[in-house]
Amino acid sequence: MKKNLITSILSLSLMILLCIVTVYAWYTNNKTVQASDVIGGTEGKEFRVTFEYYEEERWVTRNELSFQDVNPNDVFYFRLTMTSLIDRPYQIDAHFTNVMSKLQTEVLKLEDKKIYMTDLAGNDLTLYTLDHQNQVIVNNKVLYQGVGSNLMLVDYKIEDVFRYYNVAPFEENPSITSLSGKLLTEELFTAHFTAKGDVVQQYFALEFNALASMAEMDNSNPYAYQSLSIGQLQLHTI
Repeated sequence: MKKNLITSILSLSLMILLCIVTVYAWYTNNKTVQASDVIGGTEGKEFRVTFEYYEEERWVTRNELSFQDVNPNDVFYFRLTMTSLIDRPYQIDAHFTNVMSKLQTEVLKLEDKKIYMTDLAGNDLTLYTLDHQNQVIVNNKVLYQGVGSNLMLVDYKIEDVFRYYNVAPFEENPSITSLSGKLLTEELFTAHFTAKGDVVQQYFALEFNALASMAEMDNSNPYAYQSLSIGQLQLHTI
């Protein structure tokens, strides 16, 4: 019985040791840098990041990612510069988070079931009328849902027709008008570092993809009067 007791104690000790090792391994392989600071630039323990936007033939720092008044085939270019601050190999995976489509309520207005906008001459132009379910249907899908005096986006969200493309080395106006780009909810890229001081530059483009949205258009653009907002560029170190 004493032998069995010793065996049980040894087994329990081994299980505790394995549990500690497993938790430690999980912790060391699941470090995350929140990107609310990455958009614009940040410096953590492992790497330094600068985030820039290509505008008027030069790179400028961006403190936010938001787009409005966009049209099919509009393309926006970005550069992410990452510098390793630690002397060991590791990898960074990148994702966008808090991607949201918003209706431009300052432009599109609702009154008496009429959805309208005011042109530059001050004239009110009726665009749609809500049906008996307080909806606007386009191609058998719900474009807008009326909720009281407010409008909500339902099936047509501009985030679904934006695409991400790697464009390194940087080339303005690359040929990216195809469905090969990634959705904004997918893993965007990975970057590899081997030693302190390593620098990786990631060039990419975001495009209002015409082919992705073409099937939704019936002599109109259901993605008009929307803006796209990206809250974070989240980087995971492995």
